Amino acid sequence: MVEEEADELAHILPSFDFFNRYYLNVPEEEDVLHQNFPSYEEIDRPIQQRPSVATFDSVSEAEDSLKDGVGNGITNVSMDNLHKLPEVHAPFTIEIHVTPNAPKFGEPLETPNFLKEYTCGDVVHGVVVVSNHSDKPITFEMFYVLFEGTIAVVDRAQMTRSTKNFLRMADMGASWAQFHVKPSVSTDESFWKYDSYDKAILGFPRDKILQPYGRYKKFFIFKIPDQLLESQCSHGMNEHFLLPPSMGIDKHRKGCTYRDLKINHHLGYGRSVTRGGPIWADDFADDDVSINYSVKAILIGRNSKTKELFNMKHSEYSIRVIPTTLELISGKKRDCSNELGTLISRAETSIALLELAKSNYEKKGIVTSGDLELDVFRSKERQLRSLPRSSESSWDKNPCASETELIYKVEPNWASKLIHRPQQKAGILIGRIRTLNVVLPYRPPILIGQYNRFELKTKYEQENLLRLSQLSCSAAPDMEIELECKPANNSDNIPPKLNTISAELVSVIGMSKKSIPIRLDHNVLLYKRDELRTKFQGYTKRLQELKSWYESHSASVEAPLQQMVPDSLHADILGIQDLQMKINHVPLLVTKTHSTDWNSELRSNITINLRQPPYEKTGKIGPIMPPCFGNCMCFRSYIVRLKLQMDQGVGSLQFDVPIDVRNIPSRTD
Repeated sequence: MVEEEADELAHILPSFDFFNRYYLNVPEEEDVLHQNFPSYEEIDRPIQQRPSVATFDSVSEAEDSLKDGVGNGITNVSMDNLHKLPEVHAPFTIEIHVTPNAPKFGEPLETPNFLKEYTCGDVVHGVVVVSNHSDKPITFEMFYVLFEGTIAVVDRAQMTRSTKNFLRMADMGASWAQFHVKPSVSTDESFWKYDSYDKAILGFPRDKILQPYGRYKKFFIFKIPDQLLESQCSHGMNEHFLLPPSMGIDKHRKGCTYRDLKINHHLGYGRSVTRGGPIWADDFADDDVSINYSVKAILIGRNSKTKELFNMKHSEYSIRVIPTTLELISGKKRDCSNELGTLISRAETSIALLELAKSNYEKKGIVTSGDLELDVFRSKERQLRSLPRSSESSWDKNPCASETELIYKVEPNWASKLIHRPQQKAGILIGRIRTLNVVLPYRPPILIGQYNRFELKTKYEQENLLRLSQLSCSAAPDMEIELECKPANNSDNIPPKLNTISAELVSVIGMSKKSIPIRLDHNVLLYKRDELRTKFQGYTKRLQELKSWYESHSASVEAPLQQMVPDSLHADILGIQDLQMKINHVPLLVTKTHSTDWNSELRSNITINLRQPPYEKTGKIGPIMPPCFGNCMCFRSYIVRLKLQMDQGVGSLQFDVPIDVRNIPSRTD
């Protein structure tokens, strides 16, 4: 265990009002040096808008632009738009150091664990150092230290890259302010003092002037949250409030910094040689989709003549996060017919209303609201009637996770016919998976797993791991199979024997430039995705045609377009239309742990154990399977494809069973 002093961490939620007034926006230039700032207790006036510290709206880099444009009077900007500021060459460096424990003033920094994997509840400690390498004093305007989570989706067909910040946290003690915010971990009242170990001053000067060859540092601390805010998902899907795991790599970001990074397949991952570079695990995501967490430090300057803001310097340190979730994902993906049926009905209803408006216009030259009211009522009535009943779901009627049938007929061979007249083997073989929730544990690349063993964690991380182990489920890698044989009347009534059992894990990654509005089950993902995408592409094309007609005839139509085609519906249709899929297959290690012979009712039961790579005992490095997750722009799910090969030429039974892969807290590997 790593030695650690018993520092108490402050579990407090900072005031959104306090954050809103002094951190969220870079203010317009004003003489603030001599203002009497209110104390924390005095800030109690209500505000009109209270944005979330943790989540922000999606941003597409292809469409990134400030309202005023670069160089056209950007004198104030919100924290979530800092990346849009123009960058200038400035004689600064920003170093970010992440440490196992809280750094101490007057002590050397601990050696970091470059293969560290964080999970929910873990704390990211570190220090950021800003150095002025010029021989002149330079003034800055604002300094931010942030912890961010970002999804990037690349659409190669349309040559676009879309990103979304699903998590953003600010350390107000590490960021700059006109007043001193006491950090969560004590700094021994050393603020604004010189540290001889790294030759840096703790804190920034009040006048915002960085002296020639001066070095200034701030300690930071972030706690990985258990979940995101509910504002993260406009569709209200619970799994979208959970943190997604680190996955893939973003090679297409500005500068293409990591375009030459490759995976070392002997290790199961690749890592940038620069400090703070990301780990790219062999997880099938490639560079088409990435989820990255990072600590960011941004120094903002202001042009003394034009008063415009610009990015003086920024730095980033990637953090690998594998969350421990407390919900099962696969159970919610078994049947999406209700949600999909509702979305299809809404789309077809909107198209029908626009076509009705167009038809009425061609007949009368005008369309009143009354022309559409009766049809709106009728369309809603048809929509309600068309929705599938939840009681009709095959999942509700069938208590097993999966069921399949095999009709077999095997004629006797010619040699047996010469001796006697044998009966043929014929009938129906039924297979059922009785295990409702199969849970495989997440297994990191072997070397990463060794560097994240329980005994190497800090005292706080061990306590957090024990907390999570009490709240989350354990691994459930066993699968129970029931076989039932129904021989034909002219059969020999002898059930076929099971020859071999094989299994593979089907990894499904879904991604879209727009928010994915519904859950999709494995039948749609594996067998109907092209049909579904084509259907929604047709909806988009027809809606665009009808909306163009409406815009050119809007003066003659009383009903507003929003009433017939809400913007939210159009976005939902685009979310399905732009859905991309990455499907990969990985062999599983199957061990039969229990089996019974055919009983008098011609039934047999088998229990198997499933294990996915990497296999530590054999030393085989295979692709890793990050935990299941669902996010508005991206999701990952798994299906076990099980194949039972029967003897005597009977054939095989095949099952597709949705399962979970989860980060299971454990004291052992």
